[in-house]
Amino acid sequence: AYGLDFYDFKAIIEDLLAVLRVDCDFKRSTCPYLHPTRTAEIYANDGTLVGYMGEVSEIVASEFDIDKRAYVAELDVEYLIEKALNFSSFKVVPKFQTVERDLALVVNSDVEAGAILKTIKNAASELLISEEIFDVYQGGQLEEGKKSVAVKLTFQSATVTLKDADVNNEIDNVLSALATELNASLR
Repeated sequence: AYGLDFYDFKAIIEDLLAVLRVDCDFKRSTCPYLHPTRTAEIYANDGTLVGYMGEVSEIVASEFDIDKRAYVAELDVEYLIEKALNFSSFKVVPKFQTVERDLALVVNSDVEAGAILKTIKNAASELLISEEIFDVYQGGQLEEGKKSVAVKLTFQSATVTLKDADVNNEIDNVLSALATELNASLR
C-alpha cells in the first residue's frame, strides 16, 4: 500500500499478535539486509525471540528492482500457535463508551517506543484498554537530543461510565511513571 511506513507495518504485526493473544515486545536491532534504523526483533514475554520485522534496505531493494519502500517480517508460527491464548468465538460488546486522550510527550531521542508503551501499561489500571503511538517528531523547536512522541490512550470500564476525574487520575499516574522512569514530559 502506498504511504505505508515502518510504524504502519509494525501495527499490522502487533494486530496479528493481538489476534493470537500473544503479548510481545519489539526491540531495536540490526540486520544486514534491512534498514539500519527501521528494524526490530520481536520477543515474547518469556524472552523467546519469535521473529523480526523491518524495512528492506535500499541496496537490497534495488537488487530486486523495487523502487518503493518494502517491508518484511519473519515469525516463528509454531511458537506463536503453541503459545496463543484460548480463543473465544465472541466478545461481549461493552455497554459503556470509551474515552480517548492524546498525549504529546518529549523524551530523549534514544528512548524506544516499546519502553514508552510498556511504562504506560504498567502505570495504568485495567481501565486502559489500548495505547498507540501515532506520531514521532524530531527537530524544529525541540531541543537537540529530544523527540516528541504522540500517544493515544483509550480507557473504558465494563461496569460504569467513566468520569473525567477517573480518566484524569489514570493520566496523572501514567505521566508520573513516564517522568520517573523515562524522564518524559508533556510537550
